[in-house]
Amino acid sequence: MTSPAPKPPAGAIGFQNLRILARLTASPATGEQLQRDCQCCDPIASVETLRKQGHHITTHRLHRLALDGSITHVGLYVLKVSPAQRAALLGGLGHA
Repeated sequence: MTSPAPKPPAGAIGFQNLRILARLTASPATGEQLQRDCQCCDPIASVETLRKQGHHITTHRLHRLALDGSITHVGLYVLKVSPAQRAALLGGLGHA
């Protein structure tokens, strides 16, 4: 008989996804902002996981001018929630 899988540490994917949900509930964010604000090393994968869980997150492509003059493409993630869903998400996380 095999032993059950160990529980993930506090900084694991589930907690990252909760932080990303809270951040996107407050306002749209780029991948760079999600990395910084949510301590998430791969926000694109986390956003995809949240989408698979049923959260309506859209990606808007932005064009930015880099310091060297080149154009870079950045994704802006937008979570679509009703006011009641927003209050529940933020209230459950201690932000209301």
